[in-house]
Amino acid sequence: MRLSVSLKTILFILLLGVLYSGRCDASEVNVYTIEPGADLGDAKLTGARLDPARLYVSTNGNDTNPGSLNAPFRTIQHAIDNAQAGDVVSIRGGTYRERLKIEDLNGREDAPITFENFQNEEVVLSGASLINSTWVKQEDNIWKTNLNFDISQLYLDGQMLTAARWPNITKEWDRLDDSDRRNATPESYWDIEGTRALALVDPEEPNVYRNHESQQRLSDLDFSVDGAMLIPHKSFGLTQSGEIINHKAGESSFDIDPNFELWLRSPGQSAL
Repeated sequence: MRLSVSLKTILFILLLGVLYSGRCDASEVNVYTIEPGADLGDAKLTGARLDPARLYVSTNGNDTNPGSLNAPFRTIQHAIDNAQAGDVVSIRGGTYRERLKIEDLNGREDAPITFENFQNEEVVLSGASLINSTWVKQEDNIWKTNLNFDISQLYLDGQMLTAARWPNITKEWDRLDDSDRRNATPESYWDIEGTRALALVDPEEPNVYRNHESQQRLSDLDFSVDGAMLIPHKSFGLTQSGEIINHKAGESSFDIDPNFELWLRSPGQSAL
């Protein structure tokens, strides 16, 4: 899912603590303490800043920079990794496409770590990756492109697109809708009876799945769904799906990829 957050009016104050090792900016003074009689043969000096710092992040920065206003970091993650108690991380305006991992980030009650947008500039955090590959027209209004990563949600101008599917829906789950599956808007994501098909293992043909035609009529389609991905209702955790094979236009039965079938044939998975 994509996370878009404006930091225009929000300050993130993390009441955590950090013990920081080995970071130095040009404007900082590091103090090193050596105990009397210490063996320095394999010693490593660790630096601690005397005063809290203000770290800057910008979309035109570089994580090799010291994090100053004129030489900011490129990523918020790098600022997280380098912040310590009392620091302020000031983020310049722009969209940051990052998956942030916060661990060992510790401030104190009297020295919190603060994340803020720089001078009210608009900052957006996004979990979505841009698709910059070339789109080629397949036919009619169908376009295709090649990707080197998997996607679960596709957005166009900020609106999540409905994946090609059967039965179709006209209202995706991310759009405003005060209904639920007990009182669903017709043809919405929550309309279970209207937008879900039911397929059962055929007891007389154990290698065949047969669509329950009284709910949705697969046989009414005038094309084959070979190559389509079947997503069962009973997917838990990671989404399970498998390729449909051996389907002919006008028929209600089909087969599925053998590897996926092993999962479906497990106890309690006879209904799709």
